[in-house]
Amino acid sequence: MQTASALNQPLKVLIYIVCYNAQNHIGDVLNRVPVQYRRDPNIRVIISDDCSIDDTIEAASKALRELKYTNYEIFKTKVNQGYGGNQKIGYNYACRNNFDYVILLHGDGQYAPEELTSFFNLFKGNYDVILGSRMLIKKNALKGKMPVIRFVSNIILTKIQNLLAQTNLSEFHSGYRAYSIKFLKEANFELNSNGFDFDTDILLQAKFLQKSIKEFPISTFYGDEKSNVFLIKYGLDIFMTTLKFKMQKMGIGCSLKFKGSKYLMYKDKFDLKGSTHYYLLKLIEDFKPKKILEIGCGPGYLAERLEAKGVWLTGIDIFTPVNNNYNEFFCENIEQFDWNKLGQESFDMVCLMDILEHLKEPERLLLSLKNNPKFENAVFIISVPNVAFFSVRLGLLFGRFNYADRGIMDIDHKRLFTYSSFQRMLKECGFNIKRTIPVSPPFRLLNQGFISEIFSGLFNLLNKILPGVFSFQIVKIAESIPTSTILINKSSPK
Repeated sequence: MQTASALNQPLKVLIYIVCYNAQNHIGDVLNRVPVQYRRDPNIRVIISDDCSIDDTIEAASKALRELKYTNYEIFKTKVNQGYGGNQKIGYNYACRNNFDYVILLHGDGQYAPEELTSFFNLFKGNYDVILGSRMLIKKNALKGKMPVIRFVSNIILTKIQNLLAQTNLSEFHSGYRAYSIKFLKEANFELNSNGFDFDTDILLQAKFLQKSIKEFPISTFYGDEKSNVFLIKYGLDIFMTTLKFKMQKMGIGCSLKFKGSKYLMYKDKFDLKGSTHYYLLKLIEDFKPKKILEIGCGPGYLAERLEAKGVWLTGIDIFTPVNNNYNEFFCENIEQFDWNKLGQESFDMVCLMDILEHLKEPERLLLSLKNNPKFENAVFIISVPNVAFFSVRLGLLFGRFNYADRGIMDIDHKRLFTYSSFQRMLKECGFNIKRTIPVSPPFRLLNQGFISEIFSGLFNLLNKILPGVFSFQIVKIAESIPTSTILINKSSPK
């Protein structure tokens, strides 16, 4: 769908003014809005009074009439929605009425309405999020009489959040901002906080969705308006929200605000020493197979690695890989796959990396592979996460069993395996286990440095002692035990 700018048409913009007990300030705010935005049919002004106990609505109505605004609406919530809840109303309105951008303006005059022009100028850059920042030029904040405690806490909290979220913003906490409607329709903003930490939630969603964020410097003004932000609670709330975001990227926790991070964060791990894919590549080099079947292909990183090595690679996955360099690929559900599609030629290796835990009946797949003469002489490389990893055990000790967006406790997992139950399943399905590799947690994925090497070495040592407790994942190298059917077919006279 083409945007208004792509068609050289005027942008449709909503200026959404949130108010709470703003009777003494809303008139001045409306008076300072540039005249060109008061009567433009493509610009709508909405004043949302969040159940104030003063006469905000009356003051706003009077000012709008006197200043000759023509495209506006005023409403008052019946129940206080909170700062974040009030924003949700405006963003839903903007999405449903096909605006291109929505600008958030505060009715207490803390942010200069004159700066609206800067937002409109930046819309030409098609940014997803635009922030009016008080901290790009820090002296502006102090000139505007920002309290020193807020000034210092803003700097400290933003540094912490930038570190955790891997962003580079001058501040997370400006309430003067604009969003593209395209971004809002993708973000799960309805799941965000109804409090002041809503602003952090939605910026993290923008980061999660890899959206463009643009900052520009603004001045600010602190007058006699009463702030409703409690600094200690606010600081704790945004720290916890940002920490949860960081943990979810690490595969710990599963907030619906950032659902689907595994698809965005999946990386090529073949060069990551000690990872399952690192071991897979080493095993391929050792066994030197000529024909490989990969079940569960992800983005297609294995196909990229083997493209120039003269190995025939067949892939099966429910999704088409981004890097589809396979000699043969089937976009199908493996649990319903017709094995006759593979032809009659035999395979030397079958790779089942982190796929069995996603199946309703992994035993059925294993039996299908074992009983198929195409894989009679194939080596099987199979990996699963270890649900008995010590951190999961520790959580259970305290009554916690938290699913995550990826990792051991991936919310999409249908089956859970321990070190022993994985081995038992393979044996019961008729596989002879030749070797087991206990895999340590992916410390190197989080940090390529001295500390990660120490922890990796420690867990490698612990895995030799208690692999069932300290292995993060388990890799099995196995071969199928010939079935009676295959043996009879081999011995039958031609």
